[in-house]
Amino acid sequence: MPFRTVSPGVFLRALLREREPFEVVTAGHAVVPQAWRGRTWQRRGPEDSLVYGLEYGRLLVETPAGTPELAEQCLMWAHGGLAVRFVIPDDVDNVSVWFIRFRLGAPQPLRLVRRLLLTDRMPDGLACLETIRQLHGRTGELAGLGLRMELGRLLRLIVGEPAALPATGRQLTPRQRGACLAFIHGHLRRFFRIRELAGACGLNPAYLSMQFTRTFGQSIQAYVKTARVREAQNLLLGTNLRIGEIAGELGYRDMYYFSRQFKDVTGLSPRAWRARNEGAP
Repeated sequence: MPFRTVSPGVFLRALLREREPFEVVTAGHAVVPQAWRGRTWQRRGPEDSLVYGLEYGRLLVETPAGTPELAEQCLMWAHGGLAVRFVIPDDVDNVSVWFIRFRLGAPQPLRLVRRLLLTDRMPDGLACLETIRQLHGRTGELAGLGLRMELGRLLRLIVGEPAALPATGRQLTPRQRGACLAFIHGHLRRFFRIRELAGACGLNPAYLSMQFTRTFGQSIQAYVKTARVREAQNLLLGTNLRIGEIAGELGYRDMYYFSRQFKDVTGLSPRAWRARNEGAP
């Protein structure tokens, strides 16, 4: 299949042109379990571009040009024609990975001149990753525009361009986003009030609630619930703790309430989710 090989700047400008065909094939988040240590998996698709964000853990990225390390809090952008193989080092327990696979341009998809770009700006990009995950699968013109804008912000971070894309309404600044996410993910194992989070960010609680929803596309409560369930997934795969013990670890006093929250996010009970994912290849 023919491709158009372009610079990152040309790629970003094309992304913002609505007439340029664009599709997010998949977007999401996964906790790679301890059982996968030492294993490898490979991603390639000649028509697609790939973005990976490592929230915690380490990965080795094997390519024909070498084996760079995707360290904690790093973002990576690679075009689909590059054979990429991921290796979890033996000294790493669990890995939390965000991923996006997307396609720009038809019938000649765009690819980068440089095949692989890495940056350590994952904290700034986490809000974009979460928003893209939320928008993926939604239909309508606004959802499509939102995906283009958020992906553009994310790719600019990776490329290192300082100029931000225009925001759709007033949102939290990158520093405020980082402070919010650092507090939330640092306090997942206990329940906290919004005023505590607002205090950590130096913002009024009502203002924070409004701007958080605009920035992430969901309320603080919904985001925290999802993040706490991801932490539960980590414990389900990485430990032998019982369901009730995991609920207690995360600050839930009622195991059945915890199970309902878990099922709201994953569609499965904690026990069923563990059975399906434990030891998966």
